[in-house]
Amino acid sequence: MSENLKTSGAEDKKYSYSQRLAAISDNDAATERPDAVIAVPRVTVYPRNIVEDIIYSVNVEQFGAVADGVTDCTASIQNAIDYMSERGGGYVNFGCGMFRADGIILRKKIVLRGQGMRKTTIKARDGWKSRAVIETENFDDINSVPDSPGAYYSGCTGLTVHGNLQNYAITPSVDAGYGVLHYGSDQIFNDFSVIYAPGIGLRTEGGATSRDKFDQEEPDGGVPFIGQFQRIRIAKCGNDGWHFGGIADAFIEDVEIMHAGYGYMAADDPRSFMDPAERVACFRAWASVDIGKMHCYGTWAGYGFVAGTNTLLYTIRVKYDHLITESCLIGCYFKPKAVVQGALLDVHECSGGEPVHGSFKKTSVAIFAGTAQNCYFATVRLVQTTENYNGVHILVSGDRNTFGSIEAYRGFRADNLSGTAVWITGSNNQIVSGIINGYLGIDAEGNPSSGVVFAGGKNNCCDIQCGNGNVGFRLLSAGSITDGRLRALPGLIIQYDNFELLTDRYRARVALLSIGGHGNRDILYSEFLDMSDTDVKQIKFPVDMSLPYIPSRFELSTTYEILATHGRKDYPQFKFIRYDRATSTPEYLVFNYQMEAISEMDVRLAIKFN
Repeated sequence: MSENLKTSGAEDKKYSYSQRLAAISDNDAATERPDAVIAVPRVTVYPRNIVEDIIYSVNVEQFGAVADGVTDCTASIQNAIDYMSERGGGYVNFGCGMFRADGIILRKKIVLRGQGMRKTTIKARDGWKSRAVIETENFDDINSVPDSPGAYYSGCTGLTVHGNLQNYAITPSVDAGYGVLHYGSDQIFNDFSVIYAPGIGLRTEGGATSRDKFDQEEPDGGVPFIGQFQRIRIAKCGNDGWHFGGIADAFIEDVEIMHAGYGYMAADDPRSFMDPAERVACFRAWASVDIGKMHCYGTWAGYGFVAGTNTLLYTIRVKYDHLITESCLIGCYFKPKAVVQGALLDVHECSGGEPVHGSFKKTSVAIFAGTAQNCYFATVRLVQTTENYNGVHILVSGDRNTFGSIEAYRGFRADNLSGTAVWITGSNNQIVSGIINGYLGIDAEGNPSSGVVFAGGKNNCCDIQCGNGNVGFRLLSAGSITDGRLRALPGLIIQYDNFELLTDRYRARVALLSIGGHGNRDILYSEFLDMSDTDVKQIKFPVDMSLPYIPSRFELSTTYEILATHGRKDYPQFKFIRYDRATSTPEYLVFNYQMEAISEMDVRLAIKFN
């Protein structure tokens, strides 16, 4: 066997007849291959096909793009997109590095695919003026062609879009300075980030895509699917981080958004381009959305999370599994027309440092204003340990909101700080359980720090316990709470403030309890009664701690208890036992009684709150 065959690496392979070279003589066939034989692998070519027919993706480098962070790659990237678009769609691939480009028009059925959000970057050029670094074709159809499927089946994966905020040549606005501007059904954004956009980082729109119009675009394409949004990071954009306008009911998973309104201070009052009536936000939902885990933080000039539009014409549904908002001016705002189904909401270290909502000197950091339908928040957990975050923290101003649990912590005994945990002005809300701790001192409104303030509304039902603070529960409006249980834990200076406003009807329905003391659901016992004569006598029931008010006679039931008969048969006979509310105080209750006859048994009175 020749050395040629050995070096070809093919000495053990079988060869087809067409690959053999035979030395044929007049008398004999060769038994050995000549030294010149070299193995050639087969290539099968099917008829009626060309190379272009089987290309499913291209690389932008094939069109002249260079990932050196300097070269203008706009035309190269656009040519690659257009090339794939003309062939029915596919992937446009990017290698590692930084590509300089902006004003890129993304076509339907085209996905820009990099090597990972930390490996591939598309950065806008210095002095750029385009509306967006990347925008979908026919974006303005959102206004002119209702229910259009837009640039469907398109998006970005495995890359970062850098908006070059410091070098944008015109003033950002609702029409200028986007990172990515996308309109269409079945959007695709995975392993994707936007940073330093001059205006809004990411704006996605979809609306209610018409199936008929989709069928015209994509015969036999089924339905316009919702799309996918996974592992998205947005940071340091000049306006809103992500304005979510659709597509409705999209599922979003693993999202982190930080520093919306980048470059602005809280006092600058930066307004959202999409909603000028409000400050900027990390995430603003104007369409129904299902959220897995989302973390919004670092927006000291605005909101972490906003759900709902300003129109009263329609509602949006917002569902989340785990929503975290921290280090913002306002952590979250659930607006009146937002219908919420929430699992765990974690709000912490939000300043509330500007008077944004209501008449408060400092705004609330978690605002529940839903009035459209029943909203449900399984767990709301708030922790505020910074000293000057001393405003009203949770504002419940909406109707028909149900909270499975509210947990609010300002401190733990020695580190208690000022502020008010929950302020209720809405109606028909229910707090199934709650625990509040550590609100001590004078809050930003100049009032004693409180656990819960019932400031307005009606027919709210609450089961909450509060400890370690100035005031546990404060009542400013008689009908604000009408059912429930309030528990005063140890460490409160005043357990119940102004609860004399409760009417007799609601006193019977609202249990005011305390650990180690008395409340309006207790049984109290007197000292032994003096039954040595038949004169009218008075007895006081001492109370270990102050009652929240002087109870009415309708709240109390009275009986007596015989502790010892001493062998006597002269059982006590009372002419009357009468509650004397006029001389009673929250410190002790006064009863007058008179005997029909003398008795030497040991007897005491017992009173029970109804």
